[in-house]
Amino acid sequence: RKWLLLHDHDTEVTADYFEALNGFVSKAATLPEVVAAVPILKYGNRTISPERINPIMWYTRPITKAGIYRKGITAFNSLSLLSVEFVSAIGGFSLDYPLDMLDHWVYRRIAQADKSVEVLGVEIAHSLSLLDDSMSAHRLVGFLDAERRFVASELTTLHYISYKIRLALRLLKQYARSADSRKTTIMIKALFSKR
Repeated sequence: RKWLLLHDHDTEVTADYFEALNGFVSKAATLPEVVAAVPILKYGNRTISPERINPIMWYTRPITKAGIYRKGITAFNSLSLLSVEFVSAIGGFSLDYPLDMLDHWVYRRIAQADKSVEVLGVEIAHSLSLLDDSMSAHRLVGFLDAERRFVASELTTLHYISYKIRLALRLLKQYARSADSRKTTIMIKALFSKR
């Protein structure tokens, strides 16, 4: 099998990761249902990827244990190892999400195809600009637009309603921690945007 490794400049790559990846690739032929392998990404002490998605609401909880997972899993694209055969089978990457939410789109396709993801037993540091206020206002607009489009077009109405509630909570956190009125205004517009 052939594999495609995705990488984001905000992710630290370690020797432990490549060792875990090598272990996965050496046994992958015996796991035809596994079409992706991901490390555990950390932002400080917080696990940010992979996560389980609630089947009813736009709510996630981190996956912190190595193993093979099926259905309801999402992960960041950074350091995702994807089966080339699988990516070809789904028609390649979506042009609707050239940057943000492409990871959610890919992992949704994995779930829809009833395939599995192996979570590697290695933790990697990842800088998440959405959480550390380093994301520019322009980039925030793009992210929020992609997020809204993904939830509105790919998930259920209940997911969309709970997404709006979570967005309101993020807005409150943004307002409390930052004096950047542009970002607060952007988030208010996103909160009240139509589906």
